[in-house]
Amino acid sequence: GLALIGARRYGRIRPATLGLLAIGLIFFDLSSTGSYIDLGASDPTANFEQQEIISFLHADDSLYRIDARTDIDQWWQPDTAIVHGLYDVWGIVNPLALRDAIRYWESMGSRSSRLYDALNVKYVIGRKDVELDWERFAPVFDGAPDLNVYLNTQALPRAWLVHDVIGATDHEDAFRRIHEADFDPGQSVVLEADVAPAGRSSGQDHVRIVAMRPNRIVLDVETEAGGIVVLSEVFYPGWIARVNGQRAPVLRANYLFRAVEAPAGASRIVLTYSPALWWLGLGLCALTLLAVVGGGALLRRRR
Repeated sequence: GLALIGARRYGRIRPATLGLLAIGLIFFDLSSTGSYIDLGASDPTANFEQQEIISFLHADDSLYRIDARTDIDQWWQPDTAIVHGLYDVWGIVNPLALRDAIRYWESMGSRSSRLYDALNVKYVIGRKDVELDWERFAPVFDGAPDLNVYLNTQALPRAWLVHDVIGATDHEDAFRRIHEADFDPGQSVVLEADVAPAGRSSGQDHVRIVAMRPNRIVLDVETEAGGIVVLSEVFYPGWIARVNGQRAPVLRANYLFRAVEAPAGASRIVLTYSPALWWLGLGLCALTLLAVVGGGALLRRRR
């Protein structure tokens, strides 16, 4: 567009030619960005109303994720979960995705893997003839015309506590260790940090999620011997942890997830998303605003 305007400005093309080229540019722009739009006479959202399934899922007040990656796009709109306040294992539809999350999903083998259970997927939504491991999955809702809801009986909670620590030398070594045949994320954790193994607990450990917000997670933990609290939340720079008010490191666990070390006894763990770059950007924004206001005031005085 700038090239066309520049060419006209310096007399390289005539107005009529500029008009034709501008129309061609607009056509190319619209046709390229809309090339994947499905044009037809039928309403593509006609089958998206799955209120029976939504009501069933809302009746479960526990913290869980759903898995709708079962080739049901003609019945289940990909962003249904976020529209109705549910957690989907793949979040929202976005052309950008974290590389580690993609690699974890593609390498876990199948939905019968314990790595799949660590994703906190409690319900799978699929067609009535979907193929699943029926020793692990059970149909729990069939009140919709085209889809069923299946319960993953082996799903791990959103946060749990383990005592067996497996050290990894680096990120690639962690990936290798979580794929070993005897690795169970419900019993052990692979950490990319030098953390001493926690003591065995003779009692029962308790992890309760008090609050779950996009930028803040609060947990209450009770354990006799201390341990590692593993969260089925993607590890990402910028998360800060405090255990009983004291700063604690957020550990990279099982290649993809977050973990925090919990001491013996009762403790409260608070994780907050507060990246340093965000504060730097806020500071630069404030300085820019002060410069604009100060410069404007100075110009006004000079006039």
